[in-house]
Amino acid sequence: MEKYSLHQSSIQKWTVRPSTMDRSTQELFLNFMIVLITVLLMWLLVKMYQD
Repeated sequence: MEKYSLHQSSIQKWTVRPSTMDRSTQELFLNFMIVLITVLLMWLLVKMYQD
């Protein structure tokens, strides 16, 4: 029980931000990750074709 409450408080520390900023940063981060993964996949495909 103590572990759970401690974990919850640590999560709250991380998530305590202005809600408006949190949503936009989350979306931005998600978009960035998608672009990064796509670019990596394309790069791998190109590398495979060249070899």
